[in-house]
Amino acid sequence: MISVIVPTCRPTSVLTRCLVSLAQQQLPSSELEVCVVFNGGVAARLEGGPWPFRLRVTQIGGASAAAARNRGLAITKGELVVFLNDDVVLEPGCLAAHAEAHARLERPGLVLGSATWPLYADSTVLDRLIAETSLVMFYDQMRPYEWYGFRHAWTLNLSVKRDYAERERFDERLSPVNFEDLEWAFRLERRCGLNVWYAPECAAVHDHRYTWEALLARERLVGRMAAKLWQANAECFRAVYETDLDERYLDFCRRAVEAERRRAPRLLELLGRYAQLRATELDNAPGGRGAFMSLLHGAIQPMKRMEFRRGLLEECAAGAPRAAAPTMATTTAGLARSR
Repeated sequence: MISVIVPTCRPTSVLTRCLVSLAQQQLPSSELEVCVVFNGGVAARLEGGPWPFRLRVTQIGGASAAAARNRGLAITKGELVVFLNDDVVLEPGCLAAHAEAHARLERPGLVLGSATWPLYADSTVLDRLIAETSLVMFYDQMRPYEWYGFRHAWTLNLSVKRDYAERERFDERLSPVNFEDLEWAFRLERRCGLNVWYAPECAAVHDHRYTWEALLARERLVGRMAAKLWQANAECFRAVYETDLDERYLDFCRRAVEAERRRAPRLLELLGRYAQLRATELDNAPGGRGAFMSLLHGAIQPMKRMEFRRGLLEECAAGAPRAAAPTMATTTAGLARSR
């Protein structure tokens, strides 16, 4: 049996699209159970039923993707566990492909499915940047049927054998969201030897549209959660950022934010205007579409890093405890590569 666990805190219209795609899976209904965990809101009535699979609906207090997944693990029984975001729409063969991928693996692992972005009728430049570059996800840097490290364990479309999922639960200190999946996969990698196998035939569409403002807010939240990651698992933080969260790094972040602050308002306004243009206007971009996309992507990166550092500094200033004296020396290269 396959157990699908879907945390949700968005309008039920989003979740319903995901459930409809689950109802269309090429699996016997007896082989599928779906657990929806409402977190950060009141459990709502789900439209569109009855569903052809066993549906469990539960609720937890507070917004926590980690706690939602742990609750789902506790009340489901399938030998294979598939974690989904509520805003993904699966292709009909997605879950069967997850099961087949695990059966073919030469060794146990996590299976990551593909998650393409929709092509909206009114797509903006930002929509296409997100879909075609590493602005949000790193799918464009991955090759099918290869092994990757824990940093690719994205629970928007990820499966694992229950035995391993129950050995390592998600750390609920990493709430509301971000890094709870990577930190969990880091422990699975270190303690169980599990890596991430990319199987694009486990296909889904990730219907999560960002505005320019939402993209920047996401980066600031990632920064805040990075401070929590250091508190929860300093070794994982080091593995991601190649540095320690010590006073030297914080001073580096303060100076970097101050340096960007002088030019940020005008640049943010300009980039925001470009991001909101219709994607069709790229067809006439000087130097061609690809060159313009590359140029814009490069210009956005410093602004993303600034928002990340602002979030991290805010969380540390708010009193996020820092781990005991680290043993790994901070390196200049690590500082330069960190976000």
